[in-house]
Amino acid sequence: MNQHTPLTRRDLFLSYPSGMVKQIINSSAVSILPYVDHSGMTPNADFYTPSGHDTPFVDVDHWRLRISGLVKTPLAMTLEDLQSLGFIERVLAIANIKSRPDQFLVGQAVWRGVPFMTLIEQSSVGSDAAYAALRSVNGYTTYLSLEMFEDAVLAFEMNGEQLSPQQGYPARLIVPGLYDYKLPKWLSNIEFTSSKPAGYFESRGWSATGAVQTTAMIFSPRVREQLGRQVMFNGIAFAGSRDIEQIELSIDDGEWMPVPFATVLPGQWTRWEINWTAPASGDYVVRVRATDTAQSQNEWSTPHSVVFRVGS
Repeated sequence: MNQHTPLTRRDLFLSYPSGMVKQIINSSAVSILPYVDHSGMTPNADFYTPSGHDTPFVDVDHWRLRISGLVKTPLAMTLEDLQSLGFIERVLAIANIKSRPDQFLVGQAVWRGVPFMTLIEQSSVGSDAAYAALRSVNGYTTYLSLEMFEDAVLAFEMNGEQLSPQQGYPARLIVPGLYDYKLPKWLSNIEFTSSKPAGYFESRGWSATGAVQTTAMIFSPRVREQLGRQVMFNGIAFAGSRDIEQIELSIDDGEWMPVPFATVLPGQWTRWEINWTAPASGDYVVRVRATDTAQSQNEWSTPHSVVFRVGS
């Protein structure tokens, strides 16, 4: 690693007005595709699908969402029945627990579907119910406590298009702030119970709550990318249903420096961006980290690092 003139906070923010919060705008300079388009969503064609999972064939003419257990009105609903209940749209990000910098498994979309609370009302869930056991067409099982469903959506569209088979057609569960192993695709059965049900990953020691851990990612520059002296850093931070409190960058193991970022609603990822002028040519390492409103000032996400080169 080349030796560079030590960076000061003033150097990094030379082209950024103090206190300014800058949102990423529609500009050819923003090169963070394919993960994010200029509306802030992940294009459907680029939305992650974890490897090692077969996609079941679902004949929607015979598919039913069956609601049973501690309910007064058991239901067996077609997709048309679900869609007739009315719908909401929610912009939410979801993440796979195995996501890492070299295999980015986080995506954000506009999810359209039925509020889960509507299903609870339609089936008249009993007061003694505490959990919902969830089963997919392929036999996958998980569960959630009832308080988790307040902002949940049983989605049948994403980004204005019908769910693809890979994304859970005809219906998948979306709950703000949870890893996707708690959000079954191809949902076919909901059973309300008073005791904690079994779940595939939960029985193997995975977290019963599945709460997303705070993470921050660098989208630009790419690893080993060669750039000019003017460098634009950008990426995302995600804290599930919590708010991002702070995002910081460090260059060549220098001091951590705050980065402006866009304010978003809970459940959405935060995009950040800042410009920097390299003091000299050579190789650099940039790191990013984030913390959320539920963490102490000493609790930060694991830093994400990228090595890049500045040409002469």
